[in-house]
Amino acid sequence: MTFAIVIISILSFNILLFCFLLMVENRSQITMMEAKSVAMSSGMTLGLASGLYLMYFLSEEITLATFIAMAIGSVVGIIISAPVHLLAAIEGLLAGSMGGMMGVMLGSMLPVQEWDLMMKLLLVMLVIILLVNVTYLYKRSEKKYPKTFRFIIGVTVILISTGMYSIMIFSGTGSHNEEVPPHHMNHVE
Repeated sequence: MTFAIVIISILSFNILLFCFLLMVENRSQITMMEAKSVAMSSGMTLGLASGLYLMYFLSEEITLATFIAMAIGSVVGIIISAPVHLLAAIEGLLAGSMGGMMGVMLGSMLPVQEWDLMMKLLLVMLVIILLVNVTYLYKRSEKKYPKTFRFIIGVTVILISTGMYSIMIFSGTGSHNEEVPPHHMNHVE
């Protein structure tokens, strides 16, 4: 499961990099509202996913998991929208920090047996939102990108699909019960 999460994280980082490059190259064509929407959706979704994943690994240290998840979501929200407008960067910062807090809160409330399903759903949601953002920015841009850019996006989608499929294959329903991390709310004593 951890290997698949790492692969999906690397591919999501690549999609975020495409999104950032599209924002930088086409900042004169992108309105502030569009930049805010992209920053908020990217920061919130990445903060939510990273908060849940951090609760999986740092279940006894909620404060540390919250700070790291908030930082990840905030940094993404700021970086994605900063080339366009300062107000959009502030919106990205706030949405990313809120997503990080919500992800940790979700991870602390979920029963340990349901983390696998929620992680899979959040990975699907993260990839879909990032791809929608890149597709929108690609269509919005005046500059026409070469076929290699489309090829790279296509390969990325295929690799993400393969990674998500491997998560579903390698993390069966019984595999998570063997390595249950300590969880503060689910102990019966």
